[in-house]
Amino acid sequence: YRLNRRHALANSPLSVRLGVMRRIHKMEEGTAKEVAARQIELFETERLKTVRTELSEAIQQNDHARLSLLCSELSSKDWVKAPDPILIKNAVRALRQENARRSKLRMIELAALLQNTWSAHDVAGGRRVRDEWVNCQKHAQLNDDDPLMVETQAAFQWLQEIDDEDLGKQKYEGLLAQLRDGLDQRKAKEVLMPIEYALNGFEQGMPDALRHRLNTWYDELDTEAHRKYVRRLIVACLAVIGTAAVAVFVLRERGIREAIAGH
Repeated sequence: YRLNRRHALANSPLSVRLGVMRRIHKMEEGTAKEVAARQIELFETERLKTVRTELSEAIQQNDHARLSLLCSELSSKDWVKAPDPILIKNAVRALRQENARRSKLRMIELAALLQNTWSAHDVAGGRRVRDEWVNCQKHAQLNDDDPLMVETQAAFQWLQEIDDEDLGKQKYEGLLAQLRDGLDQRKAKEVLMPIEYALNGFEQGMPDALRHRLNTWYDELDTEAHRKYVRRLIVACLAVIGTAAVAVFVLRERGIREAIAGH
């Protein structure tokens, strides 16, 4: 309350006084809260009149900071009586247009910087310019046939090709690491063969030392598989022989029993 009286005596701006009055309104209860709400509505009505004037001046002066403040104020949920939606829409559109204008000016500067980085083959600098360009383009929303977009297309294509090369190198190195880990962990052929096929699809191919190591491991796996096959075959043969022996024994015993029974 003391702060409210001080601002009233000092004839502070309405936006400041409204902030204090809204704090009081949140603290009040019952009838006092209703009275505070009616007072705020009167002040808000006067404030909206000045907002319209300030908005018009900010648009004429291309005052980005004031437009941002006005949009924030109009979009606030603290209003007892919400501002006219058309007024809010106009403020937001004006801010968006100002952002687009400022972004396009910055993009003109970035286009020159991009050409310099392209000429100097400064990939890191070009990527920084591209990141800022993308942020500006979100506000500017230039068409593909805009002169700025056409002018920078070749430079951005150069950056994209380098990005693709780097991505290919990263993928290649990642596959090599997977293959080495698989060999270290003595993985099965079914795990290693897809990695091998993926590496063969790259122009570099597989390093000779790694291919020799892989082929050696394949030979070991084939040898072990052959040994397992032979062992299984021997076990199967022994099982057949054992079964035949049991059958012969059973038949022989049956014949002996039948002979005894006949006597």
